[in-house]
Amino acid sequence: MLKIIPLGGLGEIGLNMMVFEYRGTLFIVDCGLMFPEDYMLGVDYVIPDMTYIKQNVKKIAGILLTHAHLDHVDGIPLLRTHHPGVPIHLHPADRPLYDAAPAQAAMFGLPAPDLPEIDCDLITGGSVAIGEVTLEVAFAPGHAPGHVILSHLDTETVLVGDVVFRGSIGRTDLPGGDTRTLMTSIQDRILSLPDRTRLFP
Repeated sequence: MLKIIPLGGLGEIGLNMMVFEYRGTLFIVDCGLMFPEDYMLGVDYVIPDMTYIKQNVKKIAGILLTHAHLDHVDGIPLLRTHHPGVPIHLHPADRPLYDAAPAQAAMFGLPAPDLPEIDCDLITGGSVAIGEVTLEVAFAPGHAPGHVILSHLDTETVLVGDVVFRGSIGRTDLPGGDTRTLMTSIQDRILSLPDRTRLFP
């Protein structure tokens, strides 16, 4: 059975950090913090609830990034304080966006995160094995140049990142976005899925 735990709560924009646990293996998909609201004076970031990660830190086998916008990567240093050696996976086409995290933070008036190096490339059309879990990697650019979606075939679960949401699609006004490319990705990667497929952001 696949256990899915949204650490920030589903629907809470910016708290992009989800735990997926399957057959004793735990992996993190995206690793973001939430930007503070205007009334949160003196607050730089709002962090997700890390309790489950702290309780199961030895089970964490990897961090998989669907893309490298700031709100999906700025929690990596925090997670690495609990598990310093956990490998980070990202598609090569989003490496420039990842490396530009300080510039992304400056756009929002936020402090620049000190991001570690990427350990592994997510290869389009291939798969990534993390412990007992194997995920298929599909290229789905448009929201970001190197955006991927990750499919767990055994449970018919697809991790879509910011390609689509309930009732809407991903933004294309952020760095690397392109509306036409996103629509092609949705047509090819999302609308072609069986109706019973479960989608998670």
